[in-house]
Amino acid sequence: MLKGTLTYVFCRTIFPFDPARIQRFYMAASVYQAASVFNKAAIIRILLTLSFVSLAIALHIGHPIINPDCNVMNYIIGLTYFPGIRGLLITIIIALLMSTADSNLHAATVLFSNDIYAVIRKSKPSLVIIRITAASIGILSIVVALHTTPQVTPFLYKMAGIYTSVVAVPIIACIGFRPRPIVLLLNMALHTIIASYRIYVGYTGSQQLVFQSIMHSAFTLIAIHYVFPKRPYTGWTGIPDDSPWKLQNQMVKRWLLAQ
Repeated sequence: MLKGTLTYVFCRTIFPFDPARIQRFYMAASVYQAASVFNKAAIIRILLTLSFVSLAIALHIGHPIINPDCNVMNYIIGLTYFPGIRGLLITIIIALLMSTADSNLHAATVLFSNDIYAVIRKSKPSLVIIRITAASIGILSIVVALHTTPQVTPFLYKMAGIYTSVVAVPIIACIGFRPRPIVLLLNMALHTIIASYRIYVGYTGSQQLVFQSIMHSAFTLIAIHYVFPKRPYTGWTGIPDDSPWKLQNQMVKRWLLAQ
């Protein structure tokens, strides 16, 4: 129980792996910008987690009478407040939900427009197509959320085995590892086969399995890379200095360490 809880907190707090944030990696203009996005997202999630922990501590100190099957959010909304505070609280909650849904909807729309539609039609999609795609995905998401809520989460965990082989690539790129294209394809194919087998045998996924799959994908990517003959500008190339000013700072640091 404790192991699973700590793994969940570690994964969901520090490493943002959901499509809405991973998309920002692919949209980054450089490795430095991608690493900056990763760091800022991690810091924000840590602050949010600390806020939730503080809320839980405050509820525990107040010795509330909460039934085991009671939703904490419903309990907080049901408390006695000054006039207008409850409406403001509900508005904030709805705004947070809409913000999360908007980020994932945008990621799904960009994926369909640039990676699916553009390949099928051999042309860039128009703004009308993008809007129709966004509306269709939004309506489909509402239908799925309203009618298959208990079943959709295990399904997403199962499909995460395919998704994690792609997520590991920008993460290791941020720390200076550049694999060959054939290595990426082999790694994706291997984890797709493993994920398909788990779905076939009815294996139940979990948040811990998602985190483990990402780690396995990263290590497998590195292992397969060194099986093939090394090519120039691949492997652990490091992150070169992106400006003369940073390069000068690195030279000064090396000179100071050598003294």
